[in-house]
Amino acid sequence: MEKNVCTLLILFALCTALAFSSAPVTVKAEDYAIVPSVTVSTTDNFSGQQNMFYVFDAEYYAAAYPDVAQKIGNVPEALFAHYLLHGIQEGRNASRNFNLNAYKEFNPDLVEIYGDDPENESAYYTHYLTYGKDEGRIAIYP
Repeated sequence: MEKNVCTLLILFALCTALAFSSAPVTVKAEDYAIVPSVTVSTTDNFSGQQNMFYVFDAEYYAAAYPDVAQKIGNVPEALFAHYLLHGIQEGRNASRNFNLNAYKEFNPDLVEIYGDDPENESAYYTHYLTYGKDEGRIAIYP
């Protein structure tokens, strides 16, 4: 477990470092238990992942999903990595203020624009931070 948390922290540090790199760089982590296959590229969707991090609430995530916290601990970066790698696909919420499924359901105009492709889900977070929150768009189930 300690190796897995360290691996996730290293992966997050690499992602952060890549944000300041101007050349396309790809990092692959294929032989870790919690990180089965991850590719992070500065030219693909790193800014989208940054926006996802701004919406993400690690304290909420650990409290709402004790199974995850028990498995990987309460380190915010590790919880965020879990959310990116598993939580989104499992339908877990990033925070008490944002639910991806609710945002899609209550904002069908965005689904028309961004679609339902899992590779494009960060676009919803970017929209929420850039426009949706200020526009008062519904981002959680009532």
